[in-house]
Amino acid sequence: MEDLLARIYERIVANTRNKNLSEEIRAFFLSLLKSRFVFDSTKRDEILHVVHDVSFDADVKKESQIFQVAKGIIAYCTSPEYEPYGRKVFNQLLKEAAGSDAIRSEKADDLISLFVYVKAWGSLLGSARGGGERDPDSILYSTTRNARLKRPHL
Repeated sequence: MEDLLARIYERIVANTRNKNLSEEIRAFFLSLLKSRFVFDSTKRDEILHVVHDVSFDADVKKESQIFQVAKGIIAYCTSPEYEPYGRKVFNQLLKEAAGSDAIRSEKADDLISLFVYVKAWGSLLGSARGGGERDPDSILYSTTRNARLKRPHL
């Protein structure tokens, strides 16, 4: 049974990376990795590597469905229980933002703004609620909604 699950996981990763598939199909496979990221701590580093590769693929636009799914996975890294992964992702994003490729830098800035927004949002809610609980899905909704409304992420 474990062999079967391992093969399914490998096929999901392969299909997520497969540039010959449509963006919608690749986004679907990446969304399957989101639940694996949450529930399987042994695969988090590998999944974050896939998310990074897909996010910074030259063919992937910031407005694309697959980028938004990747952003949703990265949103989990902003939660306290995923702090070590969040630090690692944030440092990678800072390196990308400092690079000379304008498109990669713009994507990194977009993802970094998620961390900045969550920090500010968590501080505001934490003081209002007496704690810093954050739901990554609602955070992602708020950031994408604000982007559509042309509001700053702070």
